Amino acid sequence: MLKNGITLVALVITIIVMLILAVVSIKIMQNIGIIEKSKETANKHNQELKKEQEEILKSEYEIAKYEEKFSGTYEDYLLEKQYGLKIGDYVDYTYDTVNEGYLLEKTYSGYSEDQMMKQTTGLKWRVLGLNEEGNVELISEKIAGTIIHLRGATGYNNGVYLLNNMCKELYGNSKLGITARSMNIEDIEKQFSDEGINERDNYVASYTKKKYGQTKFYDANNKYPIIYEEEVGSGTNGTIRKGGIGQSEIFYKKKENLTVAYDENENEVDTAYKIAKDVEGNNTLLNVTQTYYYFSNMSSEYFKNKIFYNMIFGTGTYYYLSSRCVNIASSYAEFGLFRIGRKELGGATIFRSSTLVSSTGNYALRPVVTLPSNIYIDTSTGNGTVDSMYNLRGIK
Repeated sequence: MLKNGITLVALVITIIVMLILAVVSIKIMQNIGIIEKSKETANKHNQELKKEQEEILKSEYEIAKYEEKFSGTYEDYLLEKQYGLKIGDYVDYTYDTVNEGYLLEKTYSGYSEDQMMKQTTGLKWRVLGLNEEGNVELISEKIAGTIIHLRGATGYNNGVYLLNNMCKELYGNSKLGITARSMNIEDIEKQFSDEGINERDNYVASYTKKKYGQTKFYDANNKYPIIYEEEVGSGTNGTIRKGGIGQSEIFYKKKENLTVAYDENENEVDTAYKIAKDVEGNNTLLNVTQTYYYFSNMSSEYFKNKIFYNMIFGTGTYYYLSSRCVNIASSYAEFGLFRIGRKELGGATIFRSSTLVSSTGNYALRPVVTLPSNIYIDTSTGNGTVDSMYNLRGIK
């Protein structure tokens, strides 16, 4: 009898405990729901506040432009208002030490031999601007590395990848999470003034009189590097591609997917180029869009920011941009990479549609580094000059 009584009491106590736990659980779930709802409301409020602040900044920017108090881009305005920085400010950035350098294999450059690209030590860095994600970017004060040789269809196919990868390996900072890339044509074009845009858009090819953005069909001499069939405006099978990769986009992202054209004896070892054919495999027209343009003596009037102009065209040196370009010549198309030469902006032709190999592009690097969101430039540590640089700080 006592045993049964104890069992009954234990059962009652168990039920009571379970009821209490159930009530507590319900309360906890309700509280969690309230907390999540509060977080959702707070996030929505923050997004609306951020959007409102952006609209205010844009309005202030337009007013400043109208009153001729500011002539740069909206990104330059944000750079100054939000970060207290200006294009050209000096920043004390230290990149990782790379003793051996970067091995540029002939298999991927199209050149006749391997190239060991040594790191340039002691580079100084200046503010380039903000990227599309709102991160501050720096550019080396001078060119970096020795001369890089890119050649033929292979050089065209792989050039953008290789230039960016060299900068990444030689001028990044792994501890701070700072990545590096090569300067490209978009970095320059987004600083074009209305005069600069007009000058580019009205560029006319020397022999064919084709303007920038116009097209030409070749019924002969219709060879092309294989990456070209992925590019916007290409036509390799009788049609014109409306979508595709841009001039500075990397298509072959992994080294093992890079293409090969020739060995050191000029023997073809892989297909780095194709001949334009229709869907039935018959030879057809190669369509080329004029993306190359040339300024023989770049004027500062073509840029919104004169300091930017002097940083890019005042080095007195030659360097690649990691951007492809195509020129419409009279009987063949020229494929190459954009390059800067003192005060020139043009292209280095490395493949022609009439021949398998063209000349070799011989230029250096101009690295750009991107600061992650947890790294900022402390403007209280100097005045942004070469003798009093700003320091980098990490956000804890």
